[in-house]
Amino acid sequence: MSQTINNATISLFKEFNDHFTLEQLSQKTKLPRATLYRRIGSKDALLKQLQEQGLIKLNQQTDIKSRIFKATRMIVTKFGFINCTMEQIAKEAGLGVATLYRHFSEKEKLLLAFTLELKTELNVLNPIKSPQKNFVNSLLPMIENILIFIHRNEDLIHLLFFGSPSERKYINRIRDASASTFSSISNFLKHFQEQGEITKKLTIEDMTTALVGLIFQFSITSPQHFNRPLNLTKDAHTITRLFCISLCNSTKEGTK
Repeated sequence: MSQTINNATISLFKEFNDHFTLEQLSQKTKLPRATLYRRIGSKDALLKQLQEQGLIKLNQQTDIKSRIFKATRMIVTKFGFINCTMEQIAKEAGLGVATLYRHFSEKEKLLLAFTLELKTELNVLNPIKSPQKNFVNSLLPMIENILIFIHRNEDLIHLLFFGSPSERKYINRIRDASASTFSSISNFLKHFQEQGEITKKLTIEDMTTALVGLIFQFSITSPQHFNRPLNLTKDAHTITRLFCISLCNSTKEGTK
């Protein structure tokens, strides 16, 4: 699988430089984006690994941009959008402040570019493309994929959903990604409701809210308030069971 990912990445890099997306890589490898995240972590990490192996050559500007965004993420999640400074970001990136200003003439322009980059990353949550016929067999991997993504990007999730009200103008720039996640889950549930796999007594909106609530309770609230570490496989099965108790029309369906 690693060779398949590497070959596809090199092909996309030759065509688009570093501007290709994980969705393009997913299409080229025929692997779900959640699988790619498990294997590579992030596009930047994969490109850096291929460069270290001598398989691609990132230009200096690309490398600096990657360092700036990585540093911005670290500083923003620690101090917030409003309180972070260009000096803090430059120090975290290992750059001179003057170098940072050559790439972004002011903090507002850097934060705009950064939030657009975050929006692309968060759009990885696309849980339904070709669901299986069985509801539980489709629900379980979908939940596991979302838990994996949240686990890898807990800082972004906190920023998106629990950010300060005074920073809403920045957070709203990446809100579309979370909205698309809700929409994808809603479409997923609607598909199986129309197939008669789950109850029609509840609205799609209520079921989507309940499922997202369970996922967030296990992945965000419980680890934070009960010091309970997230167990991806076990928790995905537990969430699936809890969600299916009142939704599955057939008691024969369940997870092992």
